[in-house]
Amino acid sequence: RGFVDRNRVFVKNSVSASFEPNGGVFMQDFVIKNNRHGKINILVEDLPSRVAHLSLQKAYAKLTFYPLAVNSLDFVKGEDIIVAGCQTNPLLEATLSHLSVEKDAARFYRDAYRINPIKKENNILAIVGGDVAGLLYALAHLEGISKLTQEGLKYTGGNIFESPVFP
Repeated sequence: RGFVDRNRVFVKNSVSASFEPNGGVFMQDFVIKNNRHGKINILVEDLPSRVAHLSLQKAYAKLTFYPLAVNSLDFVKGEDIIVAGCQTNPLLEATLSHLSVEKDAARFYRDAYRINPIKKENNILAIVGGDVAGLLYALAHLEGISKLTQEGLKYTGGNIFESPVFP
């Protein structure tokens, strides 16, 4: 089980279910609901040449972008959000910490990524790349396992961790 992308072989290490704090298994689709303006909130790392923004805009027309920063959370208070960035970015760590999302203790290789749906007061989809390439792979993967609906972005992937076979 795996795939090849840009001459790298990846092994799929995905888990099809995420576990709830009460011990139950979360199996239904995970939806990031539209904000009050009918768009999806995303806090995304501002990469060189805005490549992450552009790839997301191409895939999804209904996004409202905010810079990846703790103070951006004031604009999305009480709403579902997507948070995307590279694991080494202190702004990502601070934002996830402010949202009470546990930090992933393990650092992963370049080109690797993790996508985690998190149920809290509001739904959070955390997308973390080992580096810029890993983040872009994650965003491409997201496009393949989610779709826009009237309600918002319907994500069907569960917890995903992808890592290159040969780092």
